[in-house]
Amino acid sequence: MAILFIPNFDFEHQLTSRGNYQSNAQLKRINQELVWTWLCLMKDGDSILTESLPDSSFLDLLHQQGITVPKLVQSVDEAIFKDIIPWGWSEQVELLDRSESIHPSIETVKKINSRSYSHQIEEEWHLGLKGAIQFEKLETLENHLKIRDNQSGSWIIKSEFAMSGRERINGDGLELNESQINWINKRIRSGQKLFFEPRVHPVKEAGIQFNIPQHGNIILEGVVPLLSTSNGGYQGSLISHSTEDHADWEKAIEYGFQVAEIIQKDGYWGPLGIDAMIYENNNQEQFLRPVQDINGRWTMGRCALEFRKFLNEGEEGLLFHLARKKTDANQFNEQFERLTDSLISPERILQLSPRMTAGTPNRLLMFLIITKNRERSISIAEELAELEC
Repeated sequence: MAILFIPNFDFEHQLTSRGNYQSNAQLKRINQELVWTWLCLMKDGDSILTESLPDSSFLDLLHQQGITVPKLVQSVDEAIFKDIIPWGWSEQVELLDRSESIHPSIETVKKINSRSYSHQIEEEWHLGLKGAIQFEKLETLENHLKIRDNQSGSWIIKSEFAMSGRERINGDGLELNESQINWINKRIRSGQKLFFEPRVHPVKEAGIQFNIPQHGNIILEGVVPLLSTSNGGYQGSLISHSTEDHADWEKAIEYGFQVAEIIQKDGYWGPLGIDAMIYENNNQEQFLRPVQDINGRWTMGRCALEFRKFLNEGEEGLLFHLARKKTDANQFNEQFERLTDSLISPERILQLSPRMTAGTPNRLLMFLIITKNRERSISIAEELAELEC
């Protein structure tokens, strides 16, 4: 059954829109560069909707690496498909779907992806961070800042549909600056709820990945340790065929099943990722935050699990996002070749995205790093990140 994959990685922005949604240039670029994430699910006959086409040499490279090459279409009318899979269901995706796929209502999708939903669960189950609040007025936040226990601590404010380090601001101390006030007021005027959290030091993070059927038993797809950037953005997912990571996140898995059951009763089915975190306070005491984020959609962690098909038994993998510092393609190519030449078999790096699209260097590159142990995978990723690209 041929499937059309929709790269609406601006899914959360779609959920916040009222009426006709118009993606801006930055979000269009992100969608274009992340479109290759769908390679994890490709089968013969499948298509990916994309605005720009890569050089044919990249498609040849995919074939050489043993990756199924999708049909790339620039409009839905070009595609032949029986079903559609978006990053997440939204009104905008419904308008594209002539296959009439059965999916949860958009209101349900919006509800369970909202930070209000996860915040309520954390509050009711006493799982949230001390001092975290939801607010709809600037005065509420200002008063809260004045009575904080740790007055010198830094903090984060997130929007209703914050994602991957975006739609959030960072701050420190008791007072807001003009830029922060403007950011907050803009979202309050649009009817959004906002969420204040004290910044904590993460020890480790993971995505607990489920599949929720419309009816029947919820399936745990896996636990995926997460690598994050300094600002909370996504950087990578660690994968293997082993279930050893489950032991470290046993309590988070338990809570995850409970959350998934509630979500299923609320009318959602499909992929579900719950981000969990182990963090420590100033006294170096460690705590579990098992329901940090709820994602009723595909996630990078879930896709990383699908990339396990490229791993042999006993191998470790790292789905890695490299943010480019420069755009000198020749220099990067030379340094990348030196890095790959230094690998010891069976170590290998699969290139999952083109370095150029429509003649423009991509700012984000995706790789699947495969080694015999996790530490080595992370070491290679660090070498990649240091390339003057």
